[in-house]
Amino acid sequence: MCGIFAVISNRRSEEEVSALLNNANVIQSHRGPNSTGEYVRTCGNTVVGLAHQRLSILDLSEAGKQPMMSSSDRYTIVFNGEVYNYLELKNNFGLQNLKGGSDTEVILEVVERIGFERAVHSFNGMWGIVLVDWHEKRVFISRDRMGVKPVHVYQREGEIFIASELKTLLPLLNNKARLNKLVVDQFLVHSLQNAGNETFVEGIEQLSPATIAIVDLNDEVYKLTQSIFWNPLKVEQFKGSFEDYCNDLKALLDSSVELRKRADVPIGLCLSGGLDSSIIASVVARRDKEKLTVLSGVSPGHKDNEEPYIDVVSQFLGLDIEKISLNEVSGDELLEEITEASYYNDAPLPSFSNLMFLKLMRVAQKRGVKVIYSGQGADELFCGYRKYLFFYLKQLAKQKKFASFAANALKMSKNSGLVNQFKLSEAKRYLNKKPSLKVTQREAPPVEFGLNGSLKSRQHKDLSSLSVPYLLHYEDRLSMAHGCEIRLPFMDYRVVEFALSSPDRFKMANGWTKSAMRHAYDGDLPDSIIWRKDKQGFVNPQDHIFKTQLFSKVTDILSDDESLIFQLGLVDKALYKDLIDKYMDGDPGIWFRQAFAPLSLELWLQRNREFFEC
Repeated sequence: MCGIFAVISNRRSEEEVSALLNNANVIQSHRGPNSTGEYVRTCGNTVVGLAHQRLSILDLSEAGKQPMMSSSDRYTIVFNGEVYNYLELKNNFGLQNLKGGSDTEVILEVVERIGFERAVHSFNGMWGIVLVDWHEKRVFISRDRMGVKPVHVYQREGEIFIASELKTLLPLLNNKARLNKLVVDQFLVHSLQNAGNETFVEGIEQLSPATIAIVDLNDEVYKLTQSIFWNPLKVEQFKGSFEDYCNDLKALLDSSVELRKRADVPIGLCLSGGLDSSIIASVVARRDKEKLTVLSGVSPGHKDNEEPYIDVVSQFLGLDIEKISLNEVSGDELLEEITEASYYNDAPLPSFSNLMFLKLMRVAQKRGVKVIYSGQGADELFCGYRKYLFFYLKQLAKQKKFASFAANALKMSKNSGLVNQFKLSEAKRYLNKKPSLKVTQREAPPVEFGLNGSLKSRQHKDLSSLSVPYLLHYEDRLSMAHGCEIRLPFMDYRVVEFALSSPDRFKMANGWTKSAMRHAYDGDLPDSIIWRKDKQGFVNPQDHIFKTQLFSKVTDILSDDESLIFQLGLVDKALYKDLIDKYMDGDPGIWFRQAFAPLSLELWLQRNREFFEC
């Protein structure tokens, strides 16, 4: 897990490119606290520069240092991420006499044998890769199947720049960066981020997940030729019984967790009181609990505090847990926290969950933990959110399966806790209702959050645009800001394919969300965890905090005509004041994120204002 930066230019000298690499190593230094490396070489009329910031996870010696050359010197690579099946690849390809024990070296030697485009299909992991083929004069750029690792691209005449983080590319815009109004409005109106390739800055895009892009250095005009190498929707539906499915699922999830234990550094886990992280904890605890650092976010004194469930899991598995709370702090301190987090996040924060995660990563760094398990993606894969219950019922109604509809509705009302947890402010987006209160006069393009097709396609939409991309974004940025690598067993492409192969009747069997996961691990965890009815996210008392510690700061921004969100015409001052007034009065139709988004955007802009035309 590291940071990468690359320059492809026919307009700069090697010395000028080297200066850019040095600057990138400084900006992204938090991604690679162990070492940095640079490589510059002229290829025809093109100067290619590669920079790498290393967080040492596998083979901590100099043999794992990047940029790295292949054994024949044909290829040079900078690589951010982990290819977890590198040992299997090493054996399958009979790789011998390697200089070290890193997955990077294995990647290079597999490419030597079968070429980059074929090699990528054999990788199980997460990656952002830039690889130069000096013989064919081509540059390959790739991002892993699920987009766990970031790859940003900025192009202009005669030059292409690639970076792990957006902030690394901002200085190249010469203080003339312009906000992407479409992305801003998606955030303000729909609480949506990372819904596509575009970023908050015009001209800087993200490479799509599961993509290989090629730049031919022989061309006079550089261009990215892109292709998608994986589509999880093409998997065949599972043919066996529900029991067979659950057994296969458990074997696959166990394999994914075990594969992600490969590391030469201490490993930790973020444990909530929910099913996803508890399953990971149970698999790891079977053999290695003494080596595992477990961190949990808690909210003592608040109704959504997960601490009782965390205690149940820790006692059952015999785990020692360190609990971290989002303590009561002053508004000024909280603003500093939000500003710091948004800087590392390369985008404004949509909620306080990010702050809790930031605190967990700080503790992990202090404890010397460099690898952290996370359960992200399980809800989208196995229909863990309450909305999927409604989607399933809607699909049964459309299919005129009324008997099945009635039976499932009855079971869901008993097992899901739907009624007690219904929140109008969050549900409105799934009911195809336009926002009742806006903060901008512009009409943001509509977003379909409801079911408009099959349940499987709706799951994929969450995985590809509406949910998972943002979750992966903030976990990567905030973990790497503290020298920690996040590992995601549920994002193993084998698990993704298997989950989407599930027949619809398996997804909410007997009225339970995550039905297959619950049955697969029944007995491995306490019943109060396996058969827990209420669904919580990464909870924290954000409404309370906003209305107490932060309210005066929102008032300050509202009263200041110099606030950037007003100067740049992003937020209508009167509309925002109206929304805040109604939110403070307890209007149940206003979601916390609607009230918080303009404040968060303002703080991110202030932190980066030197790069923008204001």
